[in-house]
Amino acid sequence: MKAGNKRWIGPSKAAIAFERMCGWWIKQAWRLKINEPVNVKVKFFVESKRKVDLTNLLESIDDVLVKYEVVADDNANIIAGHDGSRVYIDRVKPRLVIEIEPIEAADARNHCLAAEEPNFVRY
Repeated sequence: MKAGNKRWIGPSKAAIAFERMCGWWIKQAWRLKINEPVNVKVKFFVESKRKVDLTNLLESIDDVLVKYEVVADDNANIIAGHDGSRVYIDRVKPRLVIEIEPIEAADARNHCLAAEEPNFVRY
């Protein structure tokens, strides 16, 4: 993209259209401004078996949720995870389903610590 003499990389036309479409639906359903730890589970139902980068899809959903004030910010203290997010094939009805579930604050803080502890089986 270009503005005056400066160039920068901006979102594609498809990304902008996707954001607007999501925004329209979000405005109809949610205006929460969540400021507590949550898990954002997203199921993407896509038309083709083409390779899809799930992390990029999740980032775009996080950005849309922030832009339309569903969550206050997309940092790890608020969007603590995307557990259960998947990509499925549905050629007839492509769509996405977003579920936002609260996470106990203590669980969110201890999540990283628990992952570092070794899990040994003792006989």
